[in-house]
Amino acid sequence: MTEVRTPTEEHREQIGAVMRVSLNLSRAFLDERVPTLPLDRMRCAFEGDRVRSAYRTACGSAASSRCLG
Repeated sequence: MTEVRTPTEEHREQIGAVMRVSLNLSRAFLDERVPTLPLDRMRCAFEGDRVRSAYRTACGSAASSRCLG
């Protein structure tokens, strides 16, 4: 079963791996960017504990009420 939720710090490495494959980004670029990804503004599709896809939302969790209406 696939579940979409906000990733946590423990998922950073998996998110980087997904981005590397899906966006064809270099390891050097990801080594620089992955540590600063705004996890609170991201959502990931998980199968169990495995990240299957990741995307950045237009709104962070603190601003979600403004985004919904």
